[in-house]
Amino acid sequence: MLFLALKDLVNGLRGKNYVDQEDSEEFKAAAEKRVATLNDQFKDLDQELQNVDEGDPSALEELFTHCAASVQNLTLEGKLKQEDLLELYGFFKQAMIGDATDKYAPSLLDLKGKAKFNVWRTNLGITQEDAKKYYILKYASLNKEAEENVMQVLNGEIDAQEVDNPAMRSISRPEIDQKEVQNYIGALDEDKTRIFKLYEEIRANGEEELYMVIERKEISAETTNKEGMTPFMLAVDEAFSVEILQTLLDFGADINHRDNDGSTALHYACTLEEEEIIKFLLEKGADQSIENNEGEKPIEILQDEEFHKYFEKQES
Repeated sequence: MLFLALKDLVNGLRGKNYVDQEDSEEFKAAAEKRVATLNDQFKDLDQELQNVDEGDPSALEELFTHCAASVQNLTLEGKLKQEDLLELYGFFKQAMIGDATDKYAPSLLDLKGKAKFNVWRTNLGITQEDAKKYYILKYASLNKEAEENVMQVLNGEIDAQEVDNPAMRSISRPEIDQKEVQNYIGALDEDKTRIFKLYEEIRANGEEELYMVIERKEISAETTNKEGMTPFMLAVDEAFSVEILQTLLDFGADINHRDNDGSTALHYACTLEEEEIIKFLLEKGADQSIENNEGEKPIEILQDEEFHKYFEKQES
């Protein structure tokens, strides 16, 4: 009894007082109330936007991805209010993972993480498809330009891929079928399989997932996958924010670590032409003289001739 009482106390302190049983009346009522609140929140948007979940499911997925990438750009530019970011975060996590459960709860002292978790938790019971719809609606409600952008995609005036979203770019990899994926995993030892799955979760869920993985100490700064990629290199490859890159450096990441192809994080950033990340890496002491196995220095990969001047200035 004492153990259970202590467990309840700790769970309460961690903010995990949500209903666990999805079939309970309390759970259903809370979800219905939240949906009603959301529908009222977005009632001023065009009806066409409110029905974005109807029709082709792939169109909803494409628009959701488009909006998520566009939001990352706005975040980097500092154009979003904190409350908007939190609400978008809650919808995104609900869309990608589903309900906030014990395994995702932050530690007791992680106040920032707890605030985010509590916002995510307000969406309990909302389906992942509906969460994507509400994410799109929230993005469209940010300003007139965002709403018009969504309408253009819905009306077929532009393709989602036409918008330049550096947050969506990563080093290109060949498409492989699931059988090949299983064969790949089957050739890995237990630890490399674990790392492979962790890296895939981080790619799917973004830098917030990386924060959680670090906090749970599931990886170290020296952790590498089969290709020799560290968490720091993964963060660069996914064009995560410089804030998470700094966190990883504080965590002990080697900025000049080379993967199996001899490439460094700076090679990755130059392949993506991520100007902000390139500048960050150079300012933090990334060695631009390192050649990969093909004999290429990072600057030789960079296609933007204008940005070569920045390299030359840093070198001098």
